[in-house]
Amino acid sequence: MKHLFSLVFLGLLLALTACKRLDEAPLPKVGSGETKQEPKAVVAGVAAAAKTDRDEFVAAMDKELGEVKAKIADLKTEAAKASGKAKAAMEQQVAALDEEAKSAEKKLADLRSATVEKWKDMQAGTKETLAHLKQSVQKVLK
Repeated sequence: MKHLFSLVFLGLLLALTACKRLDEAPLPKVGSGETKQEPKAVVAGVAAAAKTDRDEFVAAMDKELGEVKAKIADLKTEAAKASGKAKAAMEQQVAALDEEAKSAEKKLADLRSATVEKWKDMQAGTKETLAHLKQSVQKVLK
C-alpha cells in the first residue's frame, strides 16, 4: 500500500510539473506564419532525419563489419600457419565465416540503397546478421 501511495504521489508530482512547463511555453503569434507549417516541409524534414539516422546506422554497421573482417583475416593467418587436421578444420571454419561476412556485406549494401521508408524494416535483419557473424567468429576464436 505504501508503494502504491508513493507511485501515485510521484505521478501527480510529474503531472503538475509537466503542466507548468506547458503553460510557460510561448505561443506563436497569430498571422506570423509560425502557427502552420507546409506539409511538404514537414515531410521533407522527416525524410531528412530518417536519412541521417540510416546513414549513421550504416556507418556504425560498416565499422563493426570491418572489425569482424579483421578478426577473420587473423584467423586466416592462423589457419595458414597450422598443419594437418587442425589446418583443414580452421580453413573450413574460415571459409564459412567468409560466406557469412559476404552475406552481411550484401545486407548492408541493400540497406545503404534502401529507400528512407524501407530502411527501418531492414534494420533489424542487418543487426541480426552481423550479431550472428560476431558470435560465429567468437566460437572459432575459442
